[in-house]
Parts: sequence; C-alpha cells; structure tokens
Amino acid sequence: MIALQNQLQRHLEQTLQPYRLQHWREQLDQETPWKFRSGHQRREFIRCMFYPGDRIWMGNVYDSGQPHHCANFKAAYEWLDMDSPPSRCAAGVFRKGSYHRSRDNVLNSPFIVIESDCMNGYKPETPNEKERNKAASFALIQYLRDKWEMNLRAVIDTGNKSLHAWFDRPSQHVMDCLVHMAQSHNIDEGLLLHCQNSPLRMPNCIHASTNKPAQLLYLKSYSQCTY
Repeated sequence: MIALQNQLQRHLEQTLQPYRLQHWREQLDQETPWKFRSGHQRREFIRCMFYPGDRIWMGNVYDSGQPHHCANFKAAYEWLDMDSPPSRCAAGVFRKGSYHRSRDNVLNSPFIVIESDCMNGYKPETPNEKERNKAASFALIQYLRDKWEMNLRAVIDTGNKSLHAWFDRPSQHVMDCLVHMAQSHNIDEGLLLHCQNSPLRMPNCIHASTNKPAQLLYLKSYSQCTY
C-alpha cells in the first residue's frame, strides 16, 4: 500500500510540475479580474459570486438547525447591506424558509470547492511546509484550469495550511471524474461533495489554529464569466 501511495504521489508531482511557480501569490494577484479592496473583501466576494436574489447562509459554524437561525439565510443583497457580513458562508443557494444548513435545503449548487491539506503527500506542520502545500495547491488549480478547462472564480488562503479554490460547477461527467481522482490527487473529497452546505471561511475569517486571517487572493465576478 505504501509503495502504491508513493507511486501515485510521484505521478501527481510529475503532472503538476509544469504548473509550479515560485511567486504564485504574485501570479494570482496579477491575474485576478476583480481588483478587490482589502477592507471590503467579504462584501465584494458576495457581490461577485452570487446573484442579488440568491438566498445564502452566513454565520458561525453552529448557526444552523434552530428556527431562529432563519436569520442566517438571507438574499445576497441583504447581506450586502451589512458593513461586515459574517465570517463563514456556504457555497450553495438555499430554499426560502430554510433555517437548517442541510443538503435537503439546497436549491442550487453553483460552485465546487477544491482543497487539500496534504498536496505533497503529508500533513504540513511547520510554516514552510504549509507554504509548500499552498504552492502545490496553486499548481493543482492551474492544472484544472488548463487541462480540464474549469472556470476559477475565487481563491482564499484559509490562514493555516490550505487554499480554497472556488470553481463554477462543471458538467456531471467532469464532476464524476473529479470525485474518482480525488484520492490520487490529494483532494478533500468531503469538501468537494458537500461544499454547498459547509461553513466555508470567508476573507478575514480568523483561523483558530494560527490566529491568522483568511485572505482573498483571486476573484472573478459572474458578469465576467463566459456562459
């Protein structure tokens, strides 16, 4: 089993080698179509990612499941009326009247989120290892954009060891292929399948493990997409 895992890791590293960049953060900063402002990243993320009438969940991790949590399900334009929206957001669009962030209440799932805590084949512990994991995750993002023609919408540095890459949801065939290859490409399959009702980190969300804020690195508005 270990020999097979090592072989898969070597194959993955060979696949991603053409997409590795030393200054990958600068590359994302140059590429981002939406030049977001540092103090308004949450609001700009909502404005670019969702249509005004989309009912989205925002809040803390456990703000779901009780009738009073209906206040956590608002149309995007209502969240934009707030100076500082909550620090977490699910990737799905929810049914009117929802108060539980469950999959059954998801009306539409426009995005998938790609994440890996171990792109280099191990769980990173030191700051340098975490940065290498993010650099390898960037290479995976570029590979998916180039070879799979997936439309990247946002990249968020979670503030710890990984990146969250938000893509427009691809065709069912491509989605099936992504799920099939998740393990061999060190992709978090759980997040891939359940991002629509997961409490994902928004820009400036403080990570409890590091006390560092999540950072928005790339953002593309739906009005800039080609459908």
